[in-house]
Amino acid sequence: MQKTTSRYSNTRKVFPDILPNKKWIFVVIIVVAVSSGIFAFDYHTSTKPSLQMTAYDFNKTAYLVTEFKLPESAAPLFPVYDKKNNSIWVGDTKANSGRIWEFYIDSEKFIEHKIPGTNLISKISLDSDGTMWFIDPATKLLGHYDPYSNDTSLVKIPTDGILEALALDKKSVWILVPNIDEIMRYDIQSKNFTTFSVPTAHGSPIAITTDRSGYIWIVEAVGKILRLDPTSLEMIEYSPQDNVTLKLPIAIKYDHAAGDFYISEHGEDAVFAFFPNNGTFKRFPLHPDPDALPFGMALDSRGNLFVAEHTINKIAVLDTNTGQSTEVNIPSSDPLTQWLTSDAKGNIWFAEPGGDALGVIREKSQ
Repeated sequence: MQKTTSRYSNTRKVFPDILPNKKWIFVVIIVVAVSSGIFAFDYHTSTKPSLQMTAYDFNKTAYLVTEFKLPESAAPLFPVYDKKNNSIWVGDTKANSGRIWEFYIDSEKFIEHKIPGTNLISKISLDSDGTMWFIDPATKLLGHYDPYSNDTSLVKIPTDGILEALALDKKSVWILVPNIDEIMRYDIQSKNFTTFSVPTAHGSPIAITTDRSGYIWIVEAVGKILRLDPTSLEMIEYSPQDNVTLKLPIAIKYDHAAGDFYISEHGEDAVFAFFPNNGTFKRFPLHPDPDALPFGMALDSRGNLFVAEHTINKIAVLDTNTGQSTEVNIPSSDPLTQWLTSDAKGNIWFAEPGGDALGVIREKSQ
């Protein structure tokens, strides 16, 4: 494995994607329509990727890691792939940045999208029409941005809690508030919020996704996974059996091909698979590194699961068929990578809030 020297500082920085609001404020839902003032800047000449190859004997596959430095100081956090434009969207969690970055994969260009009225943008999710929803946790805003018309609407989220996760279905936006055990539902048509409590006291709902049947799936930090029927609002919780526990689950990834889920275990270097057909769990140990702290996940075209290792400059790779795992090195010494996504070719993209960069992992042959 080739050794590299990072271009970035060794000073550890922490960029939380949630910011607590310590004061209770009676909140009225305010919708602010913004029809102009979104600016896009082309940074083609400023984008200079650095290359690092990490090769190992794992399914006889070698990988090439490329990092793309953002043109300005930023804290990119939650990358999302846009199939229509073959681009990566990522919110900027740097305080008072008020922007979303778009990276065009083919041209390797960054575009900055300024969102007036926002402080920082953390979680984003693309709708089926190519527009996006996002959370500004600092100002308690839910935003809807149309990059084609440059229109934005901002809605005040009526909570004093910490806003953590976001997911979409055909009718609603779902938001988690872990510190007060709440699930919030925003009806896109009526523009109203509804709040639900998780069944387990102090369950702390921390991660959310949807499946192909329309169910909402939520990971609770207490060590359970919750299925929510958005029509009947029935909730069912599942826990591992046989003296196996989820110590601190942090993220969930749905495998659309298999219909199963993966849950990263932040409390130890492991990932759990959950099989909804029979309600069972399977534990996959990763490389034993107590400092790794597994986080977000993505699947490549071979079905391998890539897992961000938050506090080290590595990403784990798990063969879910054999249980084998290995790691890919990130050239930056302190990327603080939390979240991953995959593109149409199965390449794995990661954001580096500690390195002001986006990165991609490709098979060497590509």
